Amino acid sequence: MENAKKVGELKSLSLEGIKEVLPHRGRWLLLKEVIFLEKDIIGVATDFSKELCEGHFEKRLIVPGALLAEAMKQAAAFMVMFYSAEDVLPMIRKETFSYKMIVLPEERIEIEVRLNKEKNSFYFFEGEMKKGDLVVMKGEFVGVRIK
Repeated sequence: MENAKKVGELKSLSLEGIKEVLPHRGRWLLLKEVIFLEKDIIGVATDFSKELCEGHFEKRLIVPGALLAEAMKQAAAFMVMFYSAEDVLPMIRKETFSYKMIVLPEERIEIEVRLNKEKNSFYFFEGEMKKGDLVVMKGEFVGVRIK
């Protein structure tokens, strides 16, 4: 993993590699695969288990919007933490998410997050989540690096 951090981009990474970067564990680690990573853009894939969605519209389970937003934020945090392993990147203020359609448990979702600007320790992101070619959600949010 250390060698990959020195290289400017990453082609793919499995769940075990993701665990080396993000502090999330168990059901709270929402990313399943990094599809690609470049300096200011990341693509990830995930799905959400039925167990994680239990109780959210019991007759027809739906992935909660908060989990969709959290997965997008984890992708952004991974991007920053991959290049600076000692830092933590919690997401703060200015969260704007626009939901376009529902996501059902176990549907494959792809997320692309772009770092638009970095100022001091603040990171400004925008992202898009897709189910195939269909846009599920778009979002803008800010993170702050903590050493």
